[in-house]
Amino acid sequence: MIPVQDHYVLLLPETADEQFLTPAELKQFLERFLAEYPHLQEDPRQPLEQQVQRLLDTTCQLEISPGRVLQWYAVRLTKS
Repeated sequence: MIPVQDHYVLLLPETADEQFLTPAELKQFLERFLAEYPHLQEDPRQPLEQQVQRLLDTTCQLEISPGRVLQWYAVRLTKS
């Protein structure tokens, strides 16, 4: 098998669906998400890009509300 590209799988709490995103797509998604829900931002004075990078570097989930968690995991897609 030949590695094609590293991706992330994004799990949304509202559905059982999973989305495969490139690293750039996941960053864009998280930036839009945090912009839409500023109460989830760790430090609103810090640029969203830095907050998202910190999330990607330190965790794989974000609690949206009690019991509702947005999760993402690094995966390697392969082509046989």
